[in-house]
Parts: sequence; structure tokens; C-alpha cells
Amino acid sequence: MRTALPHLPLHLPLHLPPRTLPLASLFVLLLMTAASTAMAQDIREAARKAETDRQAAETEAHQIEQRILADREALITAVTEAESRQLALESEVADLRRRITTGQQQHQELAEQWSVRELGF
Repeated sequence: MRTALPHLPLHLPLHLPPRTLPLASLFVLLLMTAASTAMAQDIREAARKAETDRQAAETEAHQIEQRILADREALITAVTEAESRQLALESEVADLRRRITTGQQQHQELAEQWSVRELGF
């Protein structure tokens, strides 16, 4: 069974003077324009800040890249110097080993000569 709904008016009666509605509409339009202008200003300001931040990030990235390249060159130089020093030390060690071998041979020869002389007495 259907229940009857109370009768609702389809429009709200406005008891405003005839010039008030266009003025209210104009006021709402001005508020919307002001709000959109403020939003556009905020968007432009955000775009400027984003561009400034992007440029700062690019500058910082470039500086970091330059430091890395400089560090790389310094590292390559240090490695080259270490390798040449290693070669020099290896050569020096080989020379010292030859001298030790020569010294040991001389010592052995002298020891043999001494023992021959001692036996001769």
C-alpha cells in the first residue's frame, strides 16, 4: 500500500527585490574570478619555485659530477704512482736477493779458504 508523501514545493520562494538577484550573481562571479586569479598566481609561483629548484638540482648534480671526475683522476694518478712504486720496490728486492746470494757465496768461499788455512797450520 502506498503512503502519501507530504506536498513539497518545487521552488523556494525568494522574497528579494528584483535587482538583488543579478547583484548577488555578479558578486558570486567576482568572488570566483578573484579565487581563480589567486589560484593562477599560486600555480605560477609554484611553477617558478619548481623551475628554481630544478636549476639548483642540476647545478648541484653538475658540481657532484665534477668532483667525482676530479676524484677519479686523482685516484688514477695515485694508482699509477703506486704501481710504479711497486715496480721499483720489486726491482730493489730482486737486487737485494742477488746481493744476498753473492754475499752468501763469498762467505762460503771465504769459510772454505779459512778452513784450508787452518788445516795447513
